[in-house]
Amino acid sequence: MFFSTLALSTLVNTILDAAYVLGYRSKKNAEGKINPKLEAKSRQAYAFVSGTGLDLMIKYYQLDYDPEEIREQFFKRFKAPS
Repeated sequence: MFFSTLALSTLVNTILDAAYVLGYRSKKNAEGKINPKLEAKSRQAYAFVSGTGLDLMIKYYQLDYDPEEIREQFFKRFKAPS
């Protein structure tokens, strides 16, 4: 139970980090520029969600989630770039 809760929390945070890439929550400093570290972190999270990392995590922690459904809802909600 503990690992499922930890894995789910990690998944939610990763999805929120990935949303930065799509401009959902842009964190800009006073000059209007995005923090390079935050941008790099969000790009890694985006790659995790859109790639095979999500599948591997769900399989490893034996979560009862469909990775394709998570991706579909993610891209529907945050509007993937064209």
